[in-house]
Amino acid sequence: QRLNTLQTDGLVLNAGGSGATTTSAYLVQWGKGKVHMAYPKGSPNVGVTHEDKGVVTVSRATTGSPETSQFEAYRDWFKIDGGLVVHDPRCVARIANIATTGTSNLIDIDLIIDALTRMPNEGAGAVLYCNQKVKAQFWKQMKDKLNVFLSLDDLFGTKTKILNILGCPIRRIDQIGNTETAIS
Repeated sequence: QRLNTLQTDGLVLNAGGSGATTTSAYLVQWGKGKVHMAYPKGSPNVGVTHEDKGVVTVSRATTGSPETSQFEAYRDWFKIDGGLVVHDPRCVARIANIATTGTSNLIDIDLIIDALTRMPNEGAGAVLYCNQKVKAQFWKQMKDKLNVFLSLDDLFGTKTKILNILGCPIRRIDQIGNTETAIS
């Protein structure tokens, strides 16, 4: 298991939360020689296989009358053959022990700055991944007019505003839980 202990001079930083109601945010610096995805050589579909299973009738139990309902649904089967390649371990950082309840030990921008500056090229090309609770903490910090690190920008020329910190996009990943046990 990677990044499972705090490193005061490394890339696992402590937000200060304790107990079993903490979460983490992850910085990943994508690029050649850094972190990238891999798929089987010669794969015509970049490792993704799709099979159309057609339209099927689905039955669901209901609490009213009638006791079941039916509807038509499309079924598909996907298989992904791929992996994550970490060429340079300095290109992945974890901000651990972020409190998900209360008002202290929340996400700290200073920790993100520390992690970015420890990465090659000061984190150029990095993306921050966090769950809804942490993203909400960022939004609340953004309303502070003195906060010059968080902004909404069109980072990719799509006319879509993306919350970012120092040009590093912040992406929501709901699979990151809110009930991690704090690490030491």
